[in-house]
Amino acid sequence: MMSHILSETEKEEFTIKEKDASNLILKLVFPISLMLFICYYAIWKHQFEIENIRHHVHGMSAVDLSLYCLYIVISILFGIVLHELLHGLTWVLCSNIGGFKSIKFGIIKETLTPYCHCKAPLKRNSYILGIIMPAIVLGLVPILIGLSIGNILIYFFGYIFILVAMGDFMITYYLLKYVGKSCSVQDHHSKIGFFIFKKV
Repeated sequence: MMSHILSETEKEEFTIKEKDASNLILKLVFPISLMLFICYYAIWKHQFEIENIRHHVHGMSAVDLSLYCLYIVISILFGIVLHELLHGLTWVLCSNIGGFKSIKFGIIKETLTPYCHCKAPLKRNSYILGIIMPAIVLGLVPILIGLSIGNILIYFFGYIFILVAMGDFMITYYLLKYVGKSCSVQDHHSKIGFFIFKKV
């Protein structure tokens, strides 16, 4: 599943095959989705009663529904862009990499997926913080807000961005498991994974 190759220069490559990463994420999507649904339903189950659903749907025109869906789509697209910006901003603020000149933003043409790549090595914990920041800001915070006030749209937004961050959680798990605190870490430029720099 992983290549773990130590070179003479103490630069270590840690990568995960794309197929293995996808399979692992897919296995986690259902239990995480179920857990989050149960959490919301346990507190706000009256919102799922037929009468309440009819009350909210009643009087909603096709135009209203279309605008509603458009708002959701725009919010998610904005969130995806913000997700990558949060990666880069956190790495810049939490390390001495010389500002955004070490950060590269772009779009993978084949999948039209935006990405953020840090070209400079970072201390492990700074690297981890940058990886998980979008999950905290766009995922955990909206989930907690939505759960506390009973707003299913805010909760759903957070849920989507927890799923978006699944790959980030996976990388964080491997960093915590295999990389020491004193090591520096750099984004892999072409694969799912990272380089580890160890002190000699």
